[in-house]
Amino acid sequence: MIILDIHPIPFFIIFAVLCLVYYMLFKKNKLNPGKKLLCYYAYLFYFVLLVKVTVFPVFIIYSSTGEHIYKNARWLNIKPFDTVMKNFSSTSGLIQFFGNIILLMPLVYFLKYMAEKCFSSLKIMTLSFLTSVAIEGIQALINICTEFPCHAVDIDDVILNVSGAFLMLCILKLIDKLNPEFLKHINRLFVTAEL
Repeated sequence: MIILDIHPIPFFIIFAVLCLVYYMLFKKNKLNPGKKLLCYYAYLFYFVLLVKVTVFPVFIIYSSTGEHIYKNARWLNIKPFDTVMKNFSSTSGLIQFFGNIILLMPLVYFLKYMAEKCFSSLKIMTLSFLTSVAIEGIQALINICTEFPCHAVDIDDVILNVSGAFLMLCILKLIDKLNPEFLKHINRLFVTAEL
């Protein structure tokens, strides 16, 4: 059996290399990276962490039985809310439940306030949905290619990811309505500050 995973040291090496490449691209294009560099580094960190959490570990097992993964569909759930109810019965299930809700929240914040072009709420929700479906599709592809259920491919994950994205959008709109200067102040601190 071979286990592919990103442990802490390789994780930070990958993050550092991506940061360096990003900085070099800024310099090559003669752009001033100081204004948004810290935020882009934060989202590079988020992206690498997202890949680590949703794609890895990958198990490659050499089976002498020849039994294939697609003969056993326990890794696939297409029945909505089936696993959501089961998640409340254990601590790991609760972590899974809340983890799926918060998984795409940073993406919503980035698209709403820090992306180069402004995204409408509908576009943010569409991108959140497509991101969640892509994650589940990659997990299904890994399961099929390795012929081992490395990840549970679950419609409930998509529902919870999109619900979390919607919740984040509502929270941001509520904050903006109650105190419009708060998010502008946060953006001035982290997005427009020179390094």
